[in-house]
Amino acid sequence: MKLRTLLAGAVISLPAMVLAQANIDNGTVRIGVRADGALMPSDVSPLTGITYLANGQDGLTPGCACEAWGIADAVSSTSGYTGADVGTSGITQESFASTATTATSVVNAFGVFRVTHAYAPSAATNNIYEVKVTIENISAAPAEALYGRAMDWDVYPTQFNEYTTIQRGNSTALVFSSDNGFHNADPLNPDSGQLVVNQDVVDSGPEDHGAHFRFNFGTIAPGAKFEFVIGYGVAGNQVDALAALGSFGAQAYSLGKPSLNEAGDPSTDGTPNTFIFAFKGIGGVQLIGVDAVDDTAPPLTRPTSGTVAAINVLTNDTVDAAAATPSNVALTAVGAWPTGITLSADGNVLVGSTAVSGTYTLNYQICSTVQATQCDTATVTLNIDSIGVEALDDAPPAVTRPNSGTITAINVLANDTFDGGPATTSNVVLTPVGTWPAGITISANGDVQIASTAAAGAYTLTYQICSTALATQCDTANVTLNVTAPAAVAPQAVPVDGPLALASLGLLMLGFARRKFK
Repeated sequence: MKLRTLLAGAVISLPAMVLAQANIDNGTVRIGVRADGALMPSDVSPLTGITYLANGQDGLTPGCACEAWGIADAVSSTSGYTGADVGTSGITQESFASTATTATSVVNAFGVFRVTHAYAPSAATNNIYEVKVTIENISAAPAEALYGRAMDWDVYPTQFNEYTTIQRGNSTALVFSSDNGFHNADPLNPDSGQLVVNQDVVDSGPEDHGAHFRFNFGTIAPGAKFEFVIGYGVAGNQVDALAALGSFGAQAYSLGKPSLNEAGDPSTDGTPNTFIFAFKGIGGVQLIGVDAVDDTAPPLTRPTSGTVAAINVLTNDTVDAAAATPSNVALTAVGAWPTGITLSADGNVLVGSTAVSGTYTLNYQICSTVQATQCDTATVTLNIDSIGVEALDDAPPAVTRPNSGTITAINVLANDTFDGGPATTSNVVLTPVGTWPAGITISANGDVQIASTAAAGAYTLTYQICSTALATQCDTANVTLNVTAPAAVAPQAVPVDGPLALASLGLLMLGFARRKFK
């Protein structure tokens, strides 16, 4: 058992706690959960922090039970903490429940916060247990939530002399880190660290040290909550541990591994066990593996021709915390994307003139070009608008029916539009709606023609135009006609003294004379 002066001069109060606690496992990792949400319950055998079931080794328990968490309200400068070795201050129990694989602790922190730690196997990897932490403001005033978590690595086979890796990521919520695993995790308690403070380190040591992370999750309104996730786990070596962190989606993490491995193994490859302490949901980028992040494109109007780029989905995606590009990821659409919407290899979502207006949530996947099995999926949400097809009513002046043939009363397309431009026979198809009367027709180019057979009268007739690219995009309008009959032609009078009249009279008299003298 190592000897440590944990908190010299600290005053520790011990409010009554419900002595419910449990060891839980998923077949790969066993976690010991105290009623207060910390690790290493003393009343459950075997004593467990994080145990690798493949070899039975625990990464925390060989020395002191140095694992703790704490919370503070920066507004009131009030704090509380709890852990097996550091004791409990400002934390009181509300409930604890467990199954063979899960455990949930709910506590009250000095009357300001209700803190829930819900332990469950990760759905992404068997090498990590996830702890969903919910901080709820149960007071009547806004509170600024600070949260700390610390643990001391004691990693087989070099307990008390291990390598520690700390990677902080870029989360602005992470306000402090160190390798001091003996801290009580009270966010208001200073920490000078063991070897490092507020810096990334890889294989620091060997030394008897661990990891301490402190976050400021900002102001939480009364009744509101903030949630994030802790990951505890272990793998058979560092490579597998990093792969598990990638699957988990770690945004900050620490690794604890032995400094002198079994004979024949490299001293830094993490065999036979590399232990994991990680965080996600803290507002940073994923540090390991492929991370595809959901996108929402600004609203856009469908083009009248060609395509427009709605958004580039790779802009906020990462590979090992670096920007995702066509050189380090292969991008594919997942599922059937609708007509007129495509995804290019460089990440652009292209919207064409044949796309139907509406809101879409579409899926895509990116996979590492180095490790094809390392993939992630995300959604892109589009809101596509369209000026569309607009048919407007027409009312030409009165039209006189011709005596023969046809005449054009009006062209109905003259005031119709398609996506804000003129409607033409190249972008719309025109058809009459209903039965049009005999002698009145509408041509494909929009001319309304009146024939000599049309009956005089007033008509209100309907027509439809539809997009040639999208047959379901249509509009209708009316054309009102006033057809009049042509004026009647009066008979011509023949003058009695004209040459034609005299000639006709002469012939008539000649005919009469012939009949008389036969």
